Amino acid sequence: MPSPDELARLASCMHVLFASSAQPDVEFGVFRAFYVPGAGGGDAPASGPALVQLDLSGLRSAPHVRLHVVLERRQVAALRDVRGGDEARLAVLTGEMGVRLLGRQAPRPDLPALVAAVAEAKGVALQVLAAPAADDGTGIPAVAAS
Repeated sequence: MPSPDELARLASCMHVLFASSAQPDVEFGVFRAFYVPGAGGGDAPASGPALVQLDLSGLRSAPHVRLHVVLERRQVAALRDVRGGDEARLAVLTGEMGVRLLGRQAPRPDLPALVAAVAEAKGVALQVLAAPAADDGTGIPAVAAS
């Protein structure tokens, strides 16, 4: 499991990526997604991972919270097709798809590479920094938007 500092750097990178002027590959309701280029056999909508942001402030009585998860493109497409709006989509995401939105869960081991690939493809600059104490080779990007 990554250290708290590494997790904070990953979260910062995801925030910078979604706050940049780069256009998401798909956007609907409170969901925005960037498809990871070259993963899962090309740019086919149903293959490979996607970095997804949920902006919960768009829901009734929800706080200003943005959450990030990694889904498969086919899951993003399935969520887009859910009838009943964002609350129904969240029910499918956390119910049928079994995605945990809150709590301490270990990120995918390839998450730094996925974030770096999307940032490069979208022209968002993220510097890769080692952990502050020593060069541990984590390769987790750090915030340096330009």
